[in-house]
Amino acid sequence: MKLLKIVLALSLLLSPILAQELTSEEIIELANKIKEFQSREILYKSEVNNLKLQNGLLQRQALLDSNLLVQKDYYIEIVENNSKLLQKQAKLTQPKWYEQNGIYFLGGIATMILGVWSVNKLMGNQFSITVNDATK
Repeated sequence: MKLLKIVLALSLLLSPILAQELTSEEIIELANKIKEFQSREILYKSEVNNLKLQNGLLQRQALLDSNLLVQKDYYIEIVENNSKLLQKQAKLTQPKWYEQNGIYFLGGIATMILGVWSVNKLMGNQFSITVNDATK
């Protein structure tokens, strides 16, 4: 069908030329040009189809990229909230001044000294060691 249209168009355009008698070389040259134009048309159609396919793929990739950007923003928001919560948790789990190990250590020493002192007072200083007893 296309070939018929091309031949018809060429015959109308070349009718003044065809009114003159064409030599066989000129006819062969015209046939070669027609074949060349047909092959170019096939190539152009395949290029157009490839470009349409490429356009569809690029639109799909653009949609995927926009979805990834939305998900990235959502993920950043989640990470920021997680960071804030972890900072709050760190403040809550930090030991207070009265929970320090040094205070417990001093409290233990004071308890032992108070216990020994109380026992000595109750027993009437029976366990006291003097310097004179140690030299005997």
